[in-house]
Amino acid sequence: MSRPTKPTRRPARHATSVVHYTTGEAAEQLGISRQTLLRYEQEGVIPPARRNAANNWRYYTQRDLQQIRQTLFP
Repeated sequence: MSRPTKPTRRPARHATSVVHYTTGEAAEQLGISRQTLLRYEQEGVIPPARRNAANNWRYYTQRDLQQIRQTLFP
């Protein structure tokens, strides 16, 4: 008997239908580790991520990911 597959988590969508990615999701989209993404932010290689006012978690939009890709992979 096969085990059921774990459903994949979908990025959060808000009323404006802008997709927000967590740090882990953004790192996966960029093909780097979460730790590397955080290190690049800490060292000033990329701009600081936006923060959720309710819980202070970092989040990234598709536009943020495009800008980071241009910085990291010119």
